[in-house]
Amino acid sequence: MLSTNIDEQSNPIDEDPIYEREDIQKKAFTKWINNQLINSNSISTITNLFQDLRDGVVLLRLLEVLTENEYKREIGKMRVHHIGNVNKVIAVLGEYGIKLLSISSNDIVDGNPKLTLALVWSIIQYWQGKDVLKSVVPNPEQTNVEKFLLSWCQQQTKGYKGVAIKDFTHSWQDGLAFNALIHKFHPGLFNYDGILQDTAAKNLEHAFSIAKNVFKIDRYLDVEDVLSEYPDKKSILMYIMCIFQQMPTNQIVIIDNKENGQPMMRNGSKTDSMEPKFPSGRSSLQGRSSLQSDASLIATPVTPSTNDFPPVFQSAELTKYQTNMENTLRWILKLEDELDKQENIAANDLKLVKDQFQKHEAFMINLTKDQHQIGQVLEEGNRLLTSSNTDLHPREENEIKEQMKILNRQWESLRAKSLERQFNLHKMLMKLQIDQIESFDTWLSLAEKRIASQLNSMEQDLPGVERQYRLLAQLQDELVAQQQMTESLQNMVIVVDDSSVNGTNSLTSKYTSTDIENKLSNLSERWANICTFVQNRWILLQEVKIELEQVKFNLEKFIRWITRKEDEVAKMIAEPHLSDTDVLMQQAHAIKVT
Repeated sequence: MLSTNIDEQSNPIDEDPIYEREDIQKKAFTKWINNQLINSNSISTITNLFQDLRDGVVLLRLLEVLTENEYKREIGKMRVHHIGNVNKVIAVLGEYGIKLLSISSNDIVDGNPKLTLALVWSIIQYWQGKDVLKSVVPNPEQTNVEKFLLSWCQQQTKGYKGVAIKDFTHSWQDGLAFNALIHKFHPGLFNYDGILQDTAAKNLEHAFSIAKNVFKIDRYLDVEDVLSEYPDKKSILMYIMCIFQQMPTNQIVIIDNKENGQPMMRNGSKTDSMEPKFPSGRSSLQGRSSLQSDASLIATPVTPSTNDFPPVFQSAELTKYQTNMENTLRWILKLEDELDKQENIAANDLKLVKDQFQKHEAFMINLTKDQHQIGQVLEEGNRLLTSSNTDLHPREENEIKEQMKILNRQWESLRAKSLERQFNLHKMLMKLQIDQIESFDTWLSLAEKRIASQLNSMEQDLPGVERQYRLLAQLQDELVAQQQMTESLQNMVIVVDDSSVNGTNSLTSKYTSTDIENKLSNLSERWANICTFVQNRWILLQEVKIELEQVKFNLEKFIRWITRKEDEVAKMIAEPHLSDTDVLMQQAHAIKVT
């Protein structure tokens, strides 16, 4: 049986910068992103990679598709919003161990072609590469996907005329390597010998057409891309990843290379038994001796010792169980850390408590969404313990049982702590909201009494109207001050969950959820009535006030006039020539005309 060390035929020419073709990568990476987002209704197809990724929205949606998580976006079209989104992208990639050296959010927001392509390639290399390796390698994150695929291509095309794969650039230019890979797994599709005399362009077109029509692999590459003097290595490697994913992998066997620590690959024949074969010597599922939170037995990858039996005969089920158990414990510890880092519940700040409540609700949703993996791991462990096909050493059985107990204990502890915080947040939130309801109810009652006693009946004189005008202005200022209260009540969170912790009802016993809804409806109606009254009475008071001020003005004007005339008559009477009829008539006429 043939085997090939994947390190033995690497070609340094691939590392030459001239095999980095921005034009080809831009086209291929754009198609890859669009394929990932094909079922996303919220994002339209991207056409200009460097421009369409600048705001970070497409990148966040891409990561949501790849990680099956949701990420909050910055809403806005300013540069600061775009930088915030791209910073979130970089942070998410960091959580998955993807380090972006020399790439900043400013580079992506500025549309830097080289660094934008480097960012997208990091995403493709991690997620596409992980999909390639996860079906054949126990620990895909520890395997170099490029070297693995190079070895795989060499193995599958061994013996094909004209094919000598040494790299992911020139080795593919004549098109024979692409065709040989397809023919290896599906020889009935075409006669390989019949294409040996065809041109490179025709061979490439032949392979790309079959890949598209038969295997539904999108044409990330065009014929001219591969025929160019300097083919793009990354685009060809990405295309080979897609081909690998469409080919059967059940005949690939991975074994350890003890010389350099790299995996070796060999093809298994169809008659080879894939059942695990163990000699009498057994290994232990051994982890670190002591770790925090009882997770020590699964805190690091657990691998059967190669001194006890060859890795090629290790149980695939046991390896899968070990990996899943480790990942699940790591997931629980991560959530425990997130829970511990949540702020203490605020005592008298309703807005802050609402924010804490909503944040914890999102935490609980994620907790519930992914809790199925607990059952899956426990099911795998039970299957190992009960299956007649699995020959476990008693020590291994005991450690699996202990690991399952630890997992149950850790999960129940996390669940209990989460529910306890949820209960306390519910309790504090409802207390503060009910306090707010009662405070607003008290203010409405006082306002209604003031209206009934001081403003409901219109005063009949100007001083009374002016007094009501001042009272109404004061009430209007209070309405403005209470506006924030009404907005808070409109966004009130009504907790309908009647579950209990330690036998205590999660809702305050003073009101049921129905009582609260009815109370809110009543407060809303009373608030609307007061606002309507103030608005209408304000208009009426202004009109009456203007009329009474005009009456007062006219009255004062008349009083001044009559006073002046009285003074003139008094002077006329005091005149010494009062007996002179002509003089008297002249003075009377003067008083009359003025």
